[in-house]
Amino acid sequence: MREGQAIIDALDNSPLTRRHQIFLVALVAALTFDYAKPFNIAFVIPGMKAMWGLSAVESSYLAVAGLSGIVIGSVVWGFVADRIGRRPTLLWTVAVFSIACLCGLAVAYWNSLLACFIMGFGVGGEAPIVYALAAEYLPAKGRARSLLFLGMLGSLLGYLQVALVSAVLKSFLPETDAWRWMWLLNIPLGLIVFVMRNNVVPESARYLIKKGRIDEARASAERFVGVITTPPQSSPSVQSHIAASQPASTIAPTSLRARTIAIGVFAFGAGLANFSFVTWLPTMLINLGYSGASSSLFLAVSALSALPALVLTSIVLRKWGTRGTLVGYALAAGAALFALGYGATFGLFTPLLMIPLMGVIFFLVTSINGTLSFYGAEIFPTSVRVRRSGIISAVNRLGGVVGPFFGGLYLTAGGNWFGLNLPLTIGLVIGAVVLYIVGVETHSRSLEQISGH
Repeated sequence: MREGQAIIDALDNSPLTRRHQIFLVALVAALTFDYAKPFNIAFVIPGMKAMWGLSAVESSYLAVAGLSGIVIGSVVWGFVADRIGRRPTLLWTVAVFSIACLCGLAVAYWNSLLACFIMGFGVGGEAPIVYALAAEYLPAKGRARSLLFLGMLGSLLGYLQVALVSAVLKSFLPETDAWRWMWLLNIPLGLIVFVMRNNVVPESARYLIKKGRIDEARASAERFVGVITTPPQSSPSVQSHIAASQPASTIAPTSLRARTIAIGVFAFGAGLANFSFVTWLPTMLINLGYSGASSSLFLAVSALSALPALVLTSIVLRKWGTRGTLVGYALAAGAALFALGYGATFGLFTPLLMIPLMGVIFFLVTSINGTLSFYGAEIFPTSVRVRRSGIISAVNRLGGVVGPFFGGLYLTAGGNWFGLNLPLTIGLVIGAVVLYIVGVETHSRSLEQISGH
């Protein structure tokens, strides 16, 4: 027990080392794959619609298949990671994803639907495991900013990768050919990520401690913080260093359930807004008169313009805390989606006004999902961290299944953009209220102090 606590204290009190930075780069590559998946779906839908003559409802099945796979994968891989370890599970997830990218060779729409489901199942475990692993190694002070960087950069790079590839391919190939290459090019990228992950990412020291594998935990931790010495008696809690005014709590099962439900409600609203907006944004731009290549290029520029906003969110996070940032951004995104839908439907905005507003929404929903992912990993005990955060991720992606599917039905029936965006606004507002009431603050607190375990 004393040796395990010494390892945890060393990890929490360490400065951010070069090894931490290399570790984060490898994890960013993993998240890029995870976030690129739904973005890829949005950009291949126009080509599939043209090739197979799909309606808006039929084309939405692709998003439903992929996101359904992610929902199931988030839960399954979470249990696997808590059982056999974070590192081997991450190797399996990227392998499954890469093989499923052969859907670029599909000869019928149902082939793509099946492969997309398997692909989603593979990447479903990426985010919960990555955030749990990162949270378990990063120093307590500054952990939130590092995880924010990890999440937002992974999301932005995922979108940027897909948007740029789409813009290039659609400039030289017809839509009916471009969508195939958008999937197939992920195979060599997946191989690179597999090799990087196998050589850079260690098993979680906290997980090893929970399993009683102290020597392995010490060796893994010392790769980041150097030699760890065990004091003759229990070392003081990291709380005395970073949050002395707040006593460590013991979380009861009822409190654990309350946290899961509260964050689940928020995650559903965030997923509903994020995936619906991302899925139908290219279609909205095309309806405004932009070509497929032009809309892809615009979205790539939007992703790049959001990078400086990472600095702003980091400042907001330091001022408001993690929970406050999530609540504030959710309310702002809800208001922006309402304004966009209202303006687009009733002709109040010109395209020149709507496009910057789309960029703002893109930044807000990206920030929300990036922050939510690590917030979900921070608040649960090590023994159930990945499975619980996996459930949160699954609920988030469930919102992503519901939104695009019913959005497709609504648009096919002749619905307008205001009607499409209104439920997204309502979901974000409800989630913000629930999280504000029930959620806990995690900023600059040790994982053991937050969870009580």
